[in-house]
Amino acid sequence: METGAHISRAKNPVAERAYEARLLRDMPGCAVVLGPGGTIVYANEAAQKAMGIGPFVGRPFADYFMESANKVNDEFYEVFLEAVRDKRNRFQGRCPFVAPNGRQFMFFVTSSQLKYGEESYLVITCADVTAEEEAERLRRESIFVLMACIAYICTFIFIYAVWNYIGRPGEPKYLTRILEVGGIVLGIIVYRRTSLSFSDLGLSTKNLAHNLKVDGLACLGIIAFFCLLKLIMMNAAPQVIAHPEAFYDPAWVPIGNIIFYVFTALIQEFLTRGIMQESLMHILTGPHRNAVAIVMSTIMFASLHLMYSPLFMLGAAVMLGVFGIVYLKQRSIWGLALIHFTFGITASMLGLV
Repeated sequence: METGAHISRAKNPVAERAYEARLLRDMPGCAVVLGPGGTIVYANEAAQKAMGIGPFVGRPFADYFMESANKVNDEFYEVFLEAVRDKRNRFQGRCPFVAPNGRQFMFFVTSSQLKYGEESYLVITCADVTAEEEAERLRRESIFVLMACIAYICTFIFIYAVWNYIGRPGEPKYLTRILEVGGIVLGIIVYRRTSLSFSDLGLSTKNLAHNLKVDGLACLGIIAFFCLLKLIMMNAAPQVIAHPEAFYDPAWVPIGNIIFYVFTALIQEFLTRGIMQESLMHILTGPHRNAVAIVMSTIMFASLHLMYSPLFMLGAAVMLGVFGIVYLKQRSIWGLALIHFTFGITASMLGLV
């Protein structure tokens, strides 16, 4: 066996003429050629790396099958063998494959028969469609997540309609609690019924320290902004704010509310970004899909603030829109939850709402 330009082939003059073509040598996918008697006469570099077939060039394909077979790749070997058995017809099949180094592929296998003189050769190519398969999986599961989210929103709107019809018993904050409990249930359903990872749901911890530093500075800016706003409103328009009589009073926000709001911020950011925005980003297409995903997820979640005033809904929509842009840069909800918490608690502690 000789190797040249990273190509393995048997010392066969016919095979050398037939398969030294650049198309097979340079193609990005795997290319394997079987000659008379099922002998492997050619394997390009991609096939050697991904399939580990290089040492078997010049030997019967049965040797590769027997020495490399394992349960993980049963489906791949079955597709490969089917192409060998039915060599007269063009074959196509899609199957997973785990390389000797542990890397996982999704191969699109095709076979074609070529004749040179009296001898026939079977060319089998395996195109790596792993990225396309992963994108399709994300799209399918994101559609399921979005449908579950729409069902969640419709259920909440129904609860709101009943609550409004019977005269709005209790405070609006109790509807917010129902919203958050429903969000936890939705998150459990998504986790159990899909293969989406934490990263797919906005729970990635990648670059967490950097993101928290940036978002922490944003939180300091929010606190400074609200303090300045409170001073201005106390003198210019005291009737607009909830507590114009003092700058700050600990009694306005009990410690229990502060602790509970930590979970509120996390759940709401998970719903808006990890569920709504992420699923839309995987489903939508076009150059502006991310912008459309931000707008749609913002409107969807802002609509869940029906129990409050239209002005509150508008303010929530603006805030959520800004958060959507930040999420697009960070792809994680942890820093956003910190900003959300700071925003809500600071406004409440200063008596602005």
